[in-house]
Amino acid sequence: MALKLNVTDREFTTILASIRSQLSQELTEVNDFLDSSTGRFLIDTYAAIGDMISFNIDRMSAECYIDTVETRQNLLRILKLINFQPFNPIPESVTVTFTLPDVPVSDVVIPAYTRLLSSSNGLPWTTTSNCIISAGADPPESSITAKQGEWKTLEFISNGLGFQKFSFSSSIVAEGMIRVFVGGTKGAAPPNGIEWDKATSNTLVGHLPTATVFRTINTPDKRVLVELGDNIEGRIPPRGTLITIQAFSTKHIDGHVSINQIDTIVDNLGINQLKVRNLSSSLGSADFESIESARIRYPGAFKTLGRAVTLSDWESLALLVPGVLQVKAVDVNTDPTLPFFHVKLCVIGNNGLISDALNEEVRLYMETKKVNATTFEVGKPELIFFDITVNVVIRRAYVESEVLGSVSQAVIDYFKVTNIQGEGSESSYIQLGTDVRLSSLISI
Repeated sequence: MALKLNVTDREFTTILASIRSQLSQELTEVNDFLDSSTGRFLIDTYAAIGDMISFNIDRMSAECYIDTVETRQNLLRILKLINFQPFNPIPESVTVTFTLPDVPVSDVVIPAYTRLLSSSNGLPWTTTSNCIISAGADPPESSITAKQGEWKTLEFISNGLGFQKFSFSSSIVAEGMIRVFVGGTKGAAPPNGIEWDKATSNTLVGHLPTATVFRTINTPDKRVLVELGDNIEGRIPPRGTLITIQAFSTKHIDGHVSINQIDTIVDNLGINQLKVRNLSSSLGSADFESIESARIRYPGAFKTLGRAVTLSDWESLALLVPGVLQVKAVDVNTDPTLPFFHVKLCVIGNNGLISDALNEEVRLYMETKKVNATTFEVGKPELIFFDITVNVVIRRAYVESEVLGSVSQAVIDYFKVTNIQGEGSESSYIQLGTDVRLSSLISI
């Protein structure tokens, strides 16, 4: 007898019922379906095998679609078709203040990429740009942004072939923080050679054969590849040329520091009695981007075609900047005080980070995406302060202090900006430019 199963028979119980039905119809003498019989054991085995095969077919099918994919490996493969890749980790950011004991008579420059250390937990930190304590400054101090982590350097020799790829074995390379130098002397400290630029939109397509550009590829096993051109789209370094690659290694969500924990300057800057401290806790980190978050971001990035035209385009593209959690774009139609063809962007980073450094990263990125006739600015969101009074009726069986404490904490959590994203999470954090619903507050 040939076993025939309906295509809708996909789990154990329905497959078992189908087998029993066929046996009863085609082999009328078979009527032993007791749980303890050998025949029942064989039937259950076939049904279990069919159930497992159906499950594997369903899972393989689900991995082919962005709405049902569950593995990072297949997520990257699908989104690669539209040149979109989920973020690697984002490092913690903090403002550090450099201080001198006396008023300087000339400008004192603390160079970008100065290495710092939190002696309490041993975490390395690195400044992102030059910090200048101006001559005559009183107090003699200046502040700059630092990110948790340090630059790691690898050296390679070009083989002269197209599409050379160089891999970092570390799985904690910060998103977008890769530097490539071509030429120079082996073993010298970066910058070593001529620095190449990251390719526009992270693709070599459309670049000239002489363009000194590279692109990065986030792999399924959470490593990063650096890829160069082929002398058709992007230049090939001549055979035997030294290629120096720097990547920023970070602890990301495990790199938090509290106030005054950054207290050591690792590099010898030759500046007597220079001190450093952080007057606030760090913010802004994120782990590898989740599948749910990537599902939310990719449609907006895809439909813009890389150009900021509508307000929705501006918001979708700004969200592609590493570390940006929320963006609100407004123009003259929503804010009559703005001039025509001018867009204002308000940006919040991960965990509620509001940073001039992050705003500058957004500005530089959007300069490459805006249409020529449009001007724009990137600013901090306006904070609105207000009081909330809650009248609570407590059931007799509950402890008053515990209930009031829980209510207070629920209200605090409602207004806390977090990295929670996805369907059903709207009440988890405040959205830029949206009203606070009284019903939502009552509900929580």
